[in-house]
Amino acid sequence: AARRSCTPLDADVYNSIIALAARADQPYQAHSCLKQMAEANIQADVVSFNLVIDAWAKRGNAEAALRLVDIMCEVGVEPDATTMGAAINACAKARDLRRAEAIFVKILSRGLVRPDTIAFNSLMDAASRSGNVARAEEWLKCMKMTKVLPNVVSYSTLLHAHARDGNMEAVQAGLDHMLEM
Repeated sequence: AARRSCTPLDADVYNSIIALAARADQPYQAHSCLKQMAEANIQADVVSFNLVIDAWAKRGNAEAALRLVDIMCEVGVEPDATTMGAAINACAKARDLRRAEAIFVKILSRGLVRPDTIAFNSLMDAASRSGNVARAEEWLKCMKMTKVLPNVVSYSTLLHAHARDGNMEAVQAGLDHMLEM
């Protein structure tokens, strides 16, 4: 009889399991799997961390997401643009603009990541959810100055911020601007 070989547990297998837990909205399970990797002396990579950070972000748990960014830096795994976007998104969902901006600066200061549309959109969302429409507008300007192209989500986020603020004139002006593009 032929013997079946067992696939060894490596980072790719763990990442698949973490991804399944994250997609099933099970951030505790995803995080537990990340810990099991360390216990098995398997080096987690940026994908491993990003999957768990994103799972926490979807739950709005900025504390857990930001703690993982710190851990990944401590163990020598460099954050990337996906890390930045997910961590800022976690802060946005927690309505924590201060921490969203702090993690943006922290990751940028490492010098290895260029902010992308997702990071800027998440910063605008954090400002909007925090009730700071002016700051959301500043992030859109900063986005353009750094030559990151805004997309429909960028403008929609800003329109939503104005709508939350009750400024329907700004919403109409923003819609007019979008139609002219």
